[in-house]
Amino acid sequence: MPRIVCHCQEIPEDEIIRVMREREPQSLAQLIMFTGAGAGCGRCIPDLRALLKSRSHRSSGKDNPPQGNKRELSP
Repeated sequence: MPRIVCHCQEIPEDEIIRVMREREPQSLAQLIMFTGAGAGCGRCIPDLRALLKSRSHRSSGKDNPPQGNKRELSP
């Protein structure tokens, strides 16, 4: 059973992640607008922020730093 992030709107985490992949929100306000999560009591806002932050780290490559130029050395 998927984890429910927004209990007011009954929105599971996998649904929020799907919307984030498809719509690529650039702010918390956009994520709320695109999903409806966070529009009720606001208790899920910290979780939404964390999801948005983790997604922005992945897409910006911060989790995978550049490898630099590697050259093959001839024996």
